Amino acid sequence: MVGSFHLVTFRWPKLLPPGRSHAHVQGLRFWKALSTAKDPFLSPDVSHLGLLRPNLREWAFFGVWDSEADVDRFLAGSRVAKRWRDASTELWSVWLKPTSTRGDWKGVKALDGVAQNGLPRAPAAFITRLDLPLRAVGAMWLSAVPRIAPQLPSVEGLLLGVPIMDRPYLDPMTFSIWRSLDDAMSFAYRGAPHPQAVGRLRKTTKDIAARFSSAGFHPYRSDGTWKGVNPLVSED
Repeated sequence: MVGSFHLVTFRWPKLLPPGRSHAHVQGLRFWKALSTAKDPFLSPDVSHLGLLRPNLREWAFFGVWDSEADVDRFLAGSRVAKRWRDASTELWSVWLKPTSTRGDWKGVKALDGVAQNGLPRAPAAFITRLDLPLRAVGAMWLSAVPRIAPQLPSVEGLLLGVPIMDRPYLDPMTFSIWRSLDDAMSFAYRGAPHPQAVGRLRKTTKDIAARFSSAGFHPYRSDGTWKGVNPLVSED
């Protein structure tokens, strides 16, 4: 089993991106098209209300596959991938060996049964999803996000961070690549700013941990560019 994550920057804004459907693709277990925020995670564009604005030119796609060969076949020969190439200014893909899962999101459930199995701890990648109740929307977008975003450029070991969404503002997600698993765990659990942001959400939603899903990966291969560079290759 292997995961893949793709960032496509289209020439023109798209309300519904090419490739949102996953029907009849060989070896594909799960597929999701996801909107991104206006600017990169490391320097986000935040409105006066503290809401990350959607970037309708850039879309992300996450897949779970039976094998690496299925990903290669999709990118080389599918009509979806051809539409991406023909309509975009940039396309970046990363191949992901799953190492851990947590939560009830369907994208995580498609990876059930994975284990570390001796995979390297560096680099490390994560996709996360939070199912926000309505009572926590204000705490998330008016408090937690505006306070945490300005500190991200100085986070130790963060190589790439992309804010993505399933349902806008109700299901915030992230895809990130870290220099090592230790760097990712240090950000998540030790010291500011992330634990403080989680604490603010817990004041409105006691079961916030049960609403959180994540999957961990070893990112081992990438192709193309995002914002002019290949984030994984540039750190080799």
